[in-house]
Parts: sequence; C-alpha cells; structure tokens
Amino acid sequence: MTTAAIRDRLLTYLADANDNEVKEFYSLIKGHIHLEDVVLAFTKQQLAILDARRSDLMNGTVKGIDRHTLHKNIRDKRNAAQ
Repeated sequence: MTTAAIRDRLLTYLADANDNEVKEFYSLIKGHIHLEDVVLAFTKQQLAILDARRSDLMNGTVKGIDRHTLHKNIRDKRNAAQ
C-alpha cells in the first residue's frame, strides 16, 4: 500500500471516528508528533493561492461548507469507492 493510500485511509478514519477513538489514536502516536518542530514554509505562489481563496470566501464569491457536510461528503466518497 502506498503512503498516499495510507494517508487517505487515516483521514477517512479520523473523519468518521467518534471522540473516544480519536483520543485513543492520538495517545498511540503522540510520542511521535513534535508540533513545535513543524515549520510551514509556503512558496510565494502558494501564498497567493491561499490569499485569493480567502478573499473569495470573505467577499462571498464562493461559499464554504460546514464540517458536517464535509464529513458526509468524505463518507459518501468512501462508500462509493467500496
């Protein structure tokens, strides 16, 4: 299995997991996570894309979705793939 497939499965699992499952998963991996060491470095092009998307959202040009709709979409896509 590729790392991309593993990431996809983990994201789907976390999106569908209840609070207790998320806490248990986190307790298993928390020793390997060093959030203070994470540095996000975006290129100028990536920053321009983020700024444009934020501007569109704030101006009402595009509409965002709430997390419940996002989770439903993820579940629907997962179920369609099976």
